[in-house]
Amino acid sequence: MTVCPSCQQPLTEFGLAFCPQCGTALPTPTEGGGAAGSPDLPTGPPPAPPSPSGFPGTPWERRAEVGLVTALVDTTLQVLTKPREFYRRMSPAGGMGQPLAYAVIVGYVGLVATALYDAIFQALVGSETPDLGLGPEFDRAMALLEGGPGLLVQLVLGPFILAAGVFITAGLNHLALMLLGGARRDFEATFRVGAYSKAAGIVSLVPLCGPFVGIVWGAVASIIGLQVVHDTTLGKAIGAVLLPVLVACCCCAGTLGVLAALIASAVQ
Repeated sequence: MTVCPSCQQPLTEFGLAFCPQCGTALPTPTEGGGAAGSPDLPTGPPPAPPSPSGFPGTPWERRAEVGLVTALVDTTLQVLTKPREFYRRMSPAGGMGQPLAYAVIVGYVGLVATALYDAIFQALVGSETPDLGLGPEFDRAMALLEGGPGLLVQLVLGPFILAAGVFITAGLNHLALMLLGGARRDFEATFRVGAYSKAAGIVSLVPLCGPFVGIVWGAVASIIGLQVVHDTTLGKAIGAVLLPVLVACCCCAGTLGVLAALIASAVQ
């Protein structure tokens, strides 16, 4: 196996121009007296050099070099299949605009797929809106949201809702990580982790179970990313992702309890 001549770390990829560990420039196959195509050195088109921060960066942030589609596909595959390696190469700084754009694009694909599947399901089996006893106006509004107008609203407002969701989720995760004593970097690092973890939204293209699998897959990617980027323990990373969910569930349960009590009082 080829190793870096500087840090002696193994090079697991071909065509590297710089060592992903130390950033040292690697010799080309013809340097050092070797013949072209020598098995002692990796061959192939060299990638971009490491960023000034020392991190090689993500394919999405190098899309000007590799192409938009290639960057989108490579980033998604790396997050889904090799999240730990991906987040080690991702710079914790560098702005939030590019990760946000990636999250909105991938998330929107999943949102459109989910909305279309819901519309097809409702067309086949009919509306399943429960009667909550809140009046005919409320029932008509719910039926309207489940029909074509509701689908149009989701498609139009989807990007804005996705963007807001990324910020809110990252803020809650970072706050939880701070409370647990695991935040060793700033909010930007947490935001970048959460934005790229939206790669799991592409799993929503799978009918029926896709959205649920995507939620779990995205949570796992976020946990791994927080652990790697913040250099914290796995337990704190898990707590940072699950604690806001538990708090939200408790708030929803309390709200439903109060609403049920008010309805029961009104009925009596």
